[in-house]
Amino acid sequence: MLTGEDALYFTMMCNGADGGILAAAHLATERFVEIARLIAANDHVAARKLWSSLQGFVPKLFQEANPMPIKHCLWRQGLIASPECRLPLSSISDGLAQELDHWLAKATTEPR
Repeated sequence: MLTGEDALYFTMMCNGADGGILAAAHLATERFVEIARLIAANDHVAARKLWSSLQGFVPKLFQEANPMPIKHCLWRQGLIASPECRLPLSSISDGLAQELDHWLAKATTEPR
């Protein structure tokens, strides 16, 4: 069983899911893989601690129309050439862009 709901990843994994098809995993792949590994090793405390670092970020990726926030993050990471989306989508708000940029900067400097 796979979850496709990013915000439910930890809960579903703890309840026996095999993994997820997650938009947020494009941005924090190693963390999602490590959470799965820790849960498989029955170390739910460590998995929960790691999930806590993502728990506030994941909803931000869906605060505005998907895939605009994710494309913004991928662009900021230099993984895609432009955050541009097809119409009728345009770009994320300046406020959300600042929040995502802050998280990305923090995620690259904090220990995992």
